[in-house]
Amino acid sequence: MRQLITRVDDRLLDDVKARARAEGISVNTLVNRLLADATRATSRRREIARRIAEAGLTVHVTPSTAPLTHEEVWAMTKGLGPIAEEALAWARSEHWMRSQDGRTLHDEHGNVRYTRRETDE
Repeated sequence: MRQLITRVDDRLLDDVKARARAEGISVNTLVNRLLADATRATSRRREIARRIAEAGLTVHVTPSTAPLTHEEVWAMTKGLGPIAEEALAWARSEHWMRSQDGRTLHDEHGNVRYTRRETDE
């Protein structure tokens, strides 16, 4: 058996000690178990990926467009926060009624607040 020396953040070490204490085992036993579990999980993922590839079940998807940047997403959704917040608060309240067909929500005064489109289903 070999010895491993590593630097660990103080908070992490405190958490590891607390968990080992709670499980009634030494820190050494806990760390060995965690390392063994982590390496087995990685090996298992590799084995599953290999078997999927051998079976010809791998699908490679090439995005048709580049993903949006954070700046583009922020620009597209600017000002929607209060609207979404109001809609969620209303939908979660007890002041709405569903129509017979289940597609339209009405407020307590009978006003249509939302109609589900075919694409929403």
